[in-house]
Amino acid sequence: MGILGEPVAVRSSATAEDSAQASFAGIHSSFLNVTGWENILKAVKDCYASLWTPRAAAYRRKLGLADQDVLPAVVIMKMGALLRSRVTYFIAPGRIWFPFWRGIGTATDCEPWWRREKQAGGKKEALAPPDVILGKEPIFAEPVVQDSGNYLQGVATAAGKASGIARLIRHPGEGNRLQPGDILVAPSTDPGWTPLFLKACAVVMETGGYLSHGSIVAREFGFPAVVNVPGVMKVIKESQKIIVDGDEGKVFL
Repeated sequence: MGILGEPVAVRSSATAEDSAQASFAGIHSSFLNVTGWENILKAVKDCYASLWTPRAAAYRRKLGLADQDVLPAVVIMKMGALLRSRVTYFIAPGRIWFPFWRGIGTATDCEPWWRREKQAGGKKEALAPPDVILGKEPIFAEPVVQDSGNYLQGVATAAGKASGIARLIRHPGEGNRLQPGDILVAPSTDPGWTPLFLKACAVVMETGGYLSHGSIVAREFGFPAVVNVPGVMKVIKESQKIIVDGDEGKVFL
């Protein structure tokens, strides 16, 4: 192979991925910037092995897919040199967010322009992403509780209604606090959050839209999702009993 001396991407690709029934978002492993034959071979094996991780097996069971219906393949691609990466993120109808990252946007160098950490008194402070960007000035929305005082209004992106205990999860590493039947309340989600959806009965997010990761997975799993609820992480309390109305886009407190 002529690309062995250059960084490559080793990507998994299964037959059922991105189908009408399932996206498999974040379920199977892929690896970036892999160099050297031994490392490439290991990455290929790890891609195939990711088909049999507990989260992959649970995901298939959740969607009623037989193991033999998901056949894996691995693609090896030459990496390109990027100065900046961009993701088009649909926050809500008519509102689009374009976060930028340096380089290829891996877990180690992924640093959105809106997130800055500053050292002050030995403590780090992280800024939350703005709700919408107009020109150079970001706009941060305040929590909106309707006049009735008992619900928050968001965007309905997965139909249905569910009630349960709210678990405020700020990072997928906190997923061990989420119990079966809980409602996942998060700032936003990406493929790394997918295993948490196996436990949740509904999801509520501060940002997001119809094409957001959390909305897509919620529709696949058949439970309600309400997204683009400004300040929801501040209004809802940990272990609070809430009701999620994925038909009307309401979160009842």
